[in-house]
Amino acid sequence: ILVKKLGGNIKVEAEESKGSIFTFTIPFIQKPENIFIEKNKCNFKNRTILIIENEAENAAEIGEILKPTKIETLFAFSIEDALIIIKAIAKIDIVLINIDMEGIKDNCTSLKIKKIRKSIPIISQNNFDLNPKSKSENSKFHDAQISKQDNNQQLISTINKFLR
Repeated sequence: ILVKKLGGNIKVEAEESKGSIFTFTIPFIQKPENIFIEKNKCNFKNRTILIIENEAENAAEIGEILKPTKIETLFAFSIEDALIIIKAIAKIDIVLINIDMEGIKDNCTSLKIKKIRKSIPIISQNNFDLNPKSKSENSKFHDAQISKQDNNQQLISTINKFLR
């Protein structure tokens, strides 16, 4: 299933009494090497982001993308943990939430976050580009929406809109 989600193919060759050979391919998407981040424009020192992401690898990658901005990153790997962190830590300036993660239902997680901290900006992130109808529906619950397919600069630029 993971190989298919990544846009790849899997093949099995089996010979009785000899065993099986599984091979798979996934597309290689090269990230731009020269992403330009203006240090003055995107210096988020003394600011904190809560990243709600159930995949540790994705969370680590987002943390690396944001490292040059000097923003403090906090991670929650479940909705329950995120709500506890938001209640406990007042210095969170912005939330980035993976809306494709298990446990997110009909934007109620964002409503719960806004109930705790009404003014906290929430950026929703999903695995694929949202169609205009979905973006419109999500804008009721999230302050901005981005796709994981967007480049790193788009993520930083979106955060910058709220932390200027």
